[in-house]
Amino acid sequence: ADLIIDLGANNVILEEVSTSTPLSIGRVVANPELGRSVLKKTALELPKPPALPPLNTARTIPIHIQGGAMGNLSKASLNGDLLSIQTLARSHKKIWAFNGIIGSYNDVLAEVPLGQLVVLELFNDTAWPHAMHLHGHHFWIVHNDPETSVSAGQRDTWLISAGSKVKIVFIADNPGLWLFHCHMLEHAASGMGMVIAVG
Repeated sequence: ADLIIDLGANNVILEEVSTSTPLSIGRVVANPELGRSVLKKTALELPKPPALPPLNTARTIPIHIQGGAMGNLSKASLNGDLLSIQTLARSHKKIWAFNGIIGSYNDVLAEVPLGQLVVLELFNDTAWPHAMHLHGHHFWIVHNDPETSVSAGQRDTWLISAGSKVKIVFIADNPGLWLFHCHMLEHAASGMGMVIAVG
């Protein structure tokens, strides 16, 4: 980002404010003797990322991601009707599914009580990677593949490789109806998205 700042005689503190705790990321100092402002960099004291809680009380929700070209989805449910992939693609422009169901913003994948620790156990049984995104929450990643590097901390999107399995772990601490979908929006529009109800 490029910033144009009218300092006047005052210093400016830059803060990152996307969370409830603002984080100072820099300071622009006005020095009248120099005639121009001077940018000084100070070391950031980043908070430690929250630790993954024990999973012994977690509710596990299996999610089998299916469909797409070269996929193994021969039929799926759309609005309660079981249809062939040919009919889904030609008549409805739908080719992706969770657990054999073509999803939409009206379909509830799961209902979880407020405060519940949740594990979304994903199996990407397609020939494509998918950027899985959860609204309203941040999550940890638990990956079984030792060759996959997962840094500490939480995120809201994870690119799951074709044919791989991963666990998305989150605390359902934000009540509401939250969309879980592929962030490749054409995938979401054609069936890869459902709602998680927290409350």
